[in-house]
Amino acid sequence: MNMFRMSSLAAIIGLAAAVTAPAQADTVTSSFQVRITIQKACDVTTTAPTNLDFGAHSSLATAISGTSTISVTCTPGSAYTIGLDAGLHAATAGDVATRRMSDGASHYVAYQLYQDPGHTTPWGQTIGTNTLAAIGNGAAQTASVHGLVASANANAGSYADTIGVTVTY
Repeated sequence: MNMFRMSSLAAIIGLAAAVTAPAQADTVTSSFQVRITIQKACDVTTTAPTNLDFGAHSSLATAISGTSTISVTCTPGSAYTIGLDAGLHAATAGDVATRRMSDGASHYVAYQLYQDPGHTTPWGQTIGTNTLAAIGNGAAQTASVHGLVASANANAGSYADTIGVTVTY
């Protein structure tokens, strides 16, 4: 083989090697954040069967008690309070100490709502005074409402009241 051909062949092989060899790449880097905002939230459930029903009685000669449950689901770590208003028929508007059920014909049966079964801690709507404070855990948390109808004289009939429940968070 002649020298020219050998050198041309070597040049072609070198060129082919250069074309197929990987080129060194330059790089540049950056970063980004991944975020989410979890907003505090609460849901409250007070529908039946959680209504407080004192039942049917022929006399109010002795006190009658009953219990219901409020269910609250709040974002984990969220502080909240549960408050109960005075109802629709309070003797004094807004006064939780004068709650009454009505038969719709201007007859009333007085009652009270408590946070404990011993009837010592009343339910109200003043935060820090007569509301129940808790911390959400993401699951349904229940609070008992203990009602008490003191002994009284009342006309026969069906009596009812509606209590507003406020969850503040």
